[in-house]
Amino acid sequence: MKLKSTTLTFETVYRVLSIACVILIMSYTFLIRQPVDFNVFYSAAKLAFNGDNFYTLYGPQELPYWYFPWTAWFFIPFSFFSKDIALIVYLIVSLLCGYLATAVLVRKMMPEATWLDKFFIFMMSLPFCWLLFLVGQMDFLLLAAATLMIYWIDSDHPIFAGSLIPILLFKPHIFLIFIPYACLKGGKRFVGSAIASVLLLTALAFVLYPNWITDMVSILKLSGQRTNDIFDFVTLPSLLGSTENYSGTANIPFTIVLILIGLAAIWHIRDIETFPLLSMALVASLFCAPRAYTYNFTILIPALIWLSSGIRKPFLSLFWSIVAISPFLFKFSTGAYIIVLILLFAGMVKAVMLKKKNLFALESKSA
Repeated sequence: MKLKSTTLTFETVYRVLSIACVILIMSYTFLIRQPVDFNVFYSAAKLAFNGDNFYTLYGPQELPYWYFPWTAWFFIPFSFFSKDIALIVYLIVSLLCGYLATAVLVRKMMPEATWLDKFFIFMMSLPFCWLLFLVGQMDFLLLAAATLMIYWIDSDHPIFAGSLIPILLFKPHIFLIFIPYACLKGGKRFVGSAIASVLLLTALAFVLYPNWITDMVSILKLSGQRTNDIFDFVTLPSLLGSTENYSGTANIPFTIVLILIGLAAIWHIRDIETFPLLSMALVASLFCAPRAYTYNFTILIPALIWLSSGIRKPFLSLFWSIVAISPFLFKFSTGAYIIVLILLFAGMVKAVMLKKKNLFALESKSA
């Protein structure tokens, strides 16, 4: 009993110190912030609210807005504040979305976890996605939408789940495997709801901005072939030394092959439960994404939670500490794609082992 108490005390101290380090890192990040991406969303929202064309370049870096119109609409509430205040509000909303998504995922896939476990996992996920906070990206919002979609599919509310598809279309290139398997698990009602919600927003876009498709294609042509990015791409072609571009079209044949591999991998484990299946579909999506950065690593969090389920607490803390520092080892650059490969391999191994275990249990029961 004495040894157990010592171990528990050591782990608690370790977690407190780790959380304190994360708070220091995130505080420093806010001081040195370069919210170039948030500036694009914020500025586009202001133009959209005024009825002006928002498909243009923003800031000294001349970063393009080339998303669907409803992405700009989503950011309109933030545009009512000054840019500095809007950024603070936006970061608070992002953190809240990240925590709620983490809490739901932990509760579903790690039912034995305590509140402290949930909070520790969430805090360790922040440095894992550090680049998101430096540039002001939206990926914790996308994680929350994907998590809620999985939850509604799992709880047999496919119409609600399908209505979230327009949010994932903020960045469709990082959900290439997830969306098809969400359709498969959600069924006809999910697909119908998804189509209806996208058509509704598309029709509204044409009413408000009749030339939005032409303007979006124009900005893609103008900036899509750029390669002089601030941060390196995190894709397999980039890891192998191939040149990538903004639009992700530089390695289309390679991307098609990766998509087929990703689809086949998830099809092989399609019989596992909804939460782990769609969590792995998110990993497979990043595996074949035509363009990605380490701020997109938020969509790896569901699979990381699933992989850490069942790990005893002293090792659970170690696991998530490694997760937190791993992108730093690659300087949030192209080499971080190795993390995606490791997660895909580890997840596939765990899924196959679960399938075999369930099959063995079924055969034993029948016998």
